[in-house]
Amino acid sequence: MLNSSILISLAQNVALLLSLTYLYGLVLHNPRLARFNRSHLLEGLTFGLFGVLAVMTAIEVYPGFFLDARAIVVVVTGAFSGPVAALLASGMIALYRMMLGGGGVLSGVVAVMGAAALGTAVYYYRQRYGNRNERAVFLIVGGIAAINALVWPWAIGGSVGRQFAYKAALPMLVLVPAGIYFLRLLLSYRLRQLQMEQALRDSEERYRTVIAAMSEGFIYRSVEDGTVSCNASAETILGLSAAQIQHWIDENWRGLREDGTEFAAPDRPAAVALRTGQPQLNVTMGIQHPEKGLIWLLVNSSPLFRAGSSQPYAVMSTFTDITERRQAQTELLRERDTLRTLIDNIPDYIFIKDAQGRFVVSNAAHNQIAGVQRMDELVGKTAFDVFPPHLAPQFNEDDQMVLQGQALVNIERTSIDLQGKPCFVLTTKVPLRDAAGQVVGLVGISRNITHRKKLEEQTLQLAAERQRAAVLHRFITDISHDFRTPLSILSTSTELLRKHTDPDKREKHLRRIEEQITRVTTLLDAVVEMADLERNVVVRHDDPINLQPLLTETIKDCEPLAKNKGVKLLWQQTSMPIMVNADAHHIRRAVHNLLENAIQYNAAGGWVMISTQNLATHLVIEIRDSGIGMTEAEQQHIFEHFYRADEARSMDTGGTGLGLPIARKIVEAHGGTISVESQPGQGSTFTVTLPLSDERVAEAV
Repeated sequence: MLNSSILISLAQNVALLLSLTYLYGLVLHNPRLARFNRSHLLEGLTFGLFGVLAVMTAIEVYPGFFLDARAIVVVVTGAFSGPVAALLASGMIALYRMMLGGGGVLSGVVAVMGAAALGTAVYYYRQRYGNRNERAVFLIVGGIAAINALVWPWAIGGSVGRQFAYKAALPMLVLVPAGIYFLRLLLSYRLRQLQMEQALRDSEERYRTVIAAMSEGFIYRSVEDGTVSCNASAETILGLSAAQIQHWIDENWRGLREDGTEFAAPDRPAAVALRTGQPQLNVTMGIQHPEKGLIWLLVNSSPLFRAGSSQPYAVMSTFTDITERRQAQTELLRERDTLRTLIDNIPDYIFIKDAQGRFVVSNAAHNQIAGVQRMDELVGKTAFDVFPPHLAPQFNEDDQMVLQGQALVNIERTSIDLQGKPCFVLTTKVPLRDAAGQVVGLVGISRNITHRKKLEEQTLQLAAERQRAAVLHRFITDISHDFRTPLSILSTSTELLRKHTDPDKREKHLRRIEEQITRVTTLLDAVVEMADLERNVVVRHDDPINLQPLLTETIKDCEPLAKNKGVKLLWQQTSMPIMVNADAHHIRRAVHNLLENAIQYNAAGGWVMISTQNLATHLVIEIRDSGIGMTEAEQQHIFEHFYRADEARSMDTGGTGLGLPIARKIVEAHGGTISVESQPGQGSTFTVTLPLSDERVAEAV
């Protein structure tokens, strides 16, 4: 009888446990009950209710001693829902047990509280270690719970309690661990099921939210039932409601291809994806919008398959309105064609290169000089692939400077023209930068200036001819004046010589004739020498000479002239030799002209000082005088042919006007320079620099 009663009770408790599992899932799953389930109170009430039901269906083995599943319910409550739920459930069961009364009340209440403590211990174990060794833990705890349910009746239940413990030991030791383990499996499975259902709902909600928030249109069509769903963006882009979209798909939704031909329904992306099972990506299609007219869409259609099936059960299409983009592309293409037409009809050479110096854009004129017919033949090539070896390195060097950020503007270079002949071009190259300011290439434009350069050369030649004609005219005018004066004096003196018989007067006129003949001879010598220098007659100065004795002799030659003028010559001579590579005759002539000029433009009682100074590589000769000096305007002309100072200040020197120009020509022919510093009334200083001989420079170094 007891065995059958136990089986009946076991079946009842199994039904209760299954019901508990289902109700437990409802409590966890229902969001409306979530706010009442804080701290697992609702779970505790649920478990407690089923614990009471377990007691109500218990088998009374002895008066006041029952065999039931309360220990199973309480342990599992603590293990899954924590101490609060365990305390609440055990309290409800204990209260009901006390209402039943009998001799086993105290042992029953204590056993329930022990089961709650065991369940709470498992709860904290799971919090810390997760599911590690979970099966073994529940089996062990189940055994301890069975012993707990038997120990207390044995200990405090008296003789009846001990008899109960003996009789219920086997069923309790078998059923309680098995029940706890079985209920753990049911609840764990239910929890995983609930978690998967919730994850699926969350995923579906996320996808719904994403689809609803998409700016792209979305249409889903099921093959099996023909249902169509879409998002708000699809309705906005197409200008149709969801019902109208369903109607348009089922009927004849007219579409256009990019070339303007009809886009037949079987060839549209969704139909092709369903027929072939292959996704259709980035398909451009035009449709008629109710208000906007023709709009263009970029469509992507993907088939959906069930596991193990090769036939799609639905198709999902997304699309974007690219009408504005196509209009912008059309406008850009129009502008590009306009710009291309413009640059191809410009005779200048226009090109663009990348950061590696390779051509990426070239106009028609540049294509022709590069020897290609089409731009695509030039793209990817460098200057070394296109231009002759004597031109490419210079072009590449210019490119590298520009690619480093330095612009080249109006640089004259040698290139080739359309016939492949050498020509001159004026080139400008500037860096090409991206949005971040980094140099990613260069833009170049070159203009053929060969004709202009020829015109410039002709203009310069014409200007030079005019200048030479002007110089010749001035030369003839000046020299005719300089020759006319002594010739006039010669003519007059000859006429007087014929008339006079007085020997003294005849001697006077003869001396004047001799003086003018000497003057004409000097003038002719100066003109011839200047002509030689103007013809760039090379002055030989290969051999080093010592200027110390040369300067001494030149000063002695000028002493008679200085004495006649009442001018003192001062020579700051040095003991060291002054070695220069020079022609002694010409250098002596240059210094003589400078000294003669300083003496002639001086007054009685004045002085002229000549000094030298050795620098590292040059000799400096300084000729300083106390003469009348010069204005700045006069200093700008003193080295011109036949120029003389203002006659009011010239002191009637009677010079040729070629002394200083000859001196400068000689000095410059020796690689030197000549300059003057002067103030009116404060004298003048002429400075001559000549390079020292190589031997002297080596000594200085």
